Amino acid sequence: MRKHYTREGNASWGRASQAFAHLEEFFGADARALSITKARVSDYQDARLDEEAAHNTIRYEIAILSAAFGVAVEHDVLASMPVFKRLAAGEKRSGFFEEVTSPRWCCISRPTSPTSSASSG
Repeated sequence: MRKHYTREGNASWGRASQAFAHLEEFFGADARALSITKARVSDYQDARLDEEAAHNTIRYEIAILSAAFGVAVEHDVLASMPVFKRLAAGEKRSGFFEEVTSPRWCCISRPTSPTSSASSG
């Protein structure tokens, strides 16, 4: 998958590798594709919920797993890929930006070039 991410120009390999670490911990480093069944993925989701992982995190991890199956099919390693049931979306993350009545960045003006001020007068 890392080669696929590099080839496709995806910049999110760091986050994807975190997801793979959780998947590998549950399924095992030597897991065969045929052993990753819909029932086992459901068990994985339950285990992650028991660990109090966020719904959206688990959804992302399953999306990464599905993407890996998709790449395997694309490269003729597998004939088909399973479709895994996704958890319901969780709450959206918040707290990155706080609402401020007059943020400083909205008042920053573009510097004017000497030619633009000369031509305006």
